[in-house]
Amino acid sequence: MPTILAALLVLTPSTAQPPAAAPVPIAARLILDTAAEAAAVTGGGPRLGVEVRIAKGWHVRYRVPGGLDEPGEALAVEWLLPDSATAGATTWPVPVVLPSANTPTPPRFGYRDAVVLWTTLDVAAGARIEPADVGADVRWVARHTDGRRRRGEAHFDAAQTVTEAAPASRADRANAELDLALPRGAPPTLPPLTAPRYGLFLCGPAADTPVWAVLDRPRADAPAFDTLYLDLNGNGDLREPGERFANAEPTTKKRRSTFNVGPFADPATGAPRDTLKLAYVAGFRRSCQLITTVQWRHPTTPEPDDAAIRVLSSGWGATYFRSARFAKSAAAAPIYVLDTTRPFAFQRFDLFGYPRGETRLFRVLVGNPGSEPGTFTAIDERQLPREDYPVATLLYRHVDGAAKALRFGLTGTCCDHHYSADLRAPADAAVGPATVLLHMRPGSRFRAFPTEIPVRIE
Repeated sequence: MPTILAALLVLTPSTAQPPAAAPVPIAARLILDTAAEAAAVTGGGPRLGVEVRIAKGWHVRYRVPGGLDEPGEALAVEWLLPDSATAGATTWPVPVVLPSANTPTPPRFGYRDAVVLWTTLDVAAGARIEPADVGADVRWVARHTDGRRRRGEAHFDAAQTVTEAAPASRADRANAELDLALPRGAPPTLPPLTAPRYGLFLCGPAADTPVWAVLDRPRADAPAFDTLYLDLNGNGDLREPGERFANAEPTTKKRRSTFNVGPFADPATGAPRDTLKLAYVAGFRRSCQLITTVQWRHPTTPEPDDAAIRVLSSGWGATYFRSARFAKSAAAAPIYVLDTTRPFAFQRFDLFGYPRGETRLFRVLVGNPGSEPGTFTAIDERQLPREDYPVATLLYRHVDGAAKALRFGLTGTCCDHHYSADLRAPADAAVGPATVLLHMRPGSRFRAFPTEIPVRIE
């Protein structure tokens, strides 16, 4: 019997099958896009990206974790570059709201199937970036619907070159966060002006068609601007006929200028727009107010129905009269994004705190962020149907230190552009900083980037 057992022990390794390797949920690669279209879309410079493919049933998390996650839970990329190049902001596509069995917990956001994170490289004059010059470290925590978690990482010493149009397509950029620090292109060509002030509007889903707006006044110390030059065809030449507009306000309104542009064609898409109006109040409370309204009809409802009108209003700050000023130079011009097909973002309106046990109105703007405070472009309250509204989650600490979450829908509207709800800070909340996490409700047909807004419980 001992002899037989020994034989079995010797034969087993050679006849048994090794255990099957567990499937890898994540596959990543580093890609360098040097296609001509990349330069056209990004404003110059190659794009470096990390493509992450995700196995069925798995997901990775977006960079806004929901406020209560431990560090290191989201997908993360560190770019490794030579001294001749620097990386711009990493652009993230719109994430999905991940399902949660426990509604009071903070929502989580992430990606399934595949995602590509891009950065645009600023390369020194005379330098050239080759695939072997760049690298990246990528880290992730993959999660399965059955609760499994796998932490992983990948290191790349070189990139694969891609030259096809798809990675740098406008559709790709239209689905990602905007990097408004990109080069603005050449300054506009102008006739002789007295005291010009510059603003820049970006049109189209990819926000890649610049439309310069330049205000001028008859003398440098005049209280109001009397002339607007607007690059309606987007070619940068403001000397052309039909692009000069006079102030429509009576001279008694010394600081207010209103320019009625009227119907025009979107320079990015050629689609007709009903009207454009730009109102500018200069020097109000050491700031100014810009109100740019653009109206057009929803493409799915071409009939002349008032409910089909869509309005954008640019120049919103955190409160009234907090708009950015038009700049003295084109290089410093504030940037506004005029489009309703892009993924939405959120900006809080009002700056007060929330006393414990009391109710105050919480208001937000929905639309496109600009290049600096006071450049938010908001959609009007008719853009979202009543059943498709923003959702807010108040993330706070209990007096005993425990993390808590309170979710509420912003189903109210006011002042044409504000989405609102009554927010009652819990009586047992700890006094101090808190966070409101904003997103569109699960199942919404509107895409939006989750936004964390700091608030204070008093």
